[in-house]
Amino acid sequence: MTTKQQERDALAKIRKIVDDLGENSYIGTAFEGCFEEAEFNIDSDAAFSLKGRLELAQQELETAKDDLCAAKGAFNAEHAAHKETKHQLAGAEAREQALSEELSHAKNRLSEYMQEAQDGQDYQDRLEQTIIQLKAKLYDHLMIAQA
Repeated sequence: MTTKQQERDALAKIRKIVDDLGENSYIGTAFEGCFEEAEFNIDSDAAFSLKGRLELAQQELETAKDDLCAAKGAFNAEHAAHKETKHQLAGAEAREQALSEELSHAKNRLSEYMQEAQDGQDYQDRLEQTIIQLKAKLYDHLMIAQA
């Protein structure tokens, strides 16, 4: 098992590798926030990750989908009730419009969440590829340093 100091040393080496790539590095951009997250994890014996944040966003997306289904169900129920009691409910048209707007808003939110989830997945995929590449580079650098 590695010590916190070994973790800090490894993080410093990785940070140096990324810093050496320059200010506009693709890898540097992909690692934005990762080093701080790693430092926090080391300092607080935690295990937080950007992947975890992505999974949380995906859970929120599922909740939004459920909200959309509930809003659709509510809309459909209200619409059916409106048709049956139209002559008794003078204000039903306004409620139907509000539900329609709510449904539209929910659809827009779902679309945004789906795009965010896709963006997050794309970002996670790029991060995983970058991590693999960095691990390979780090291994190469360590092998050269030992030689």
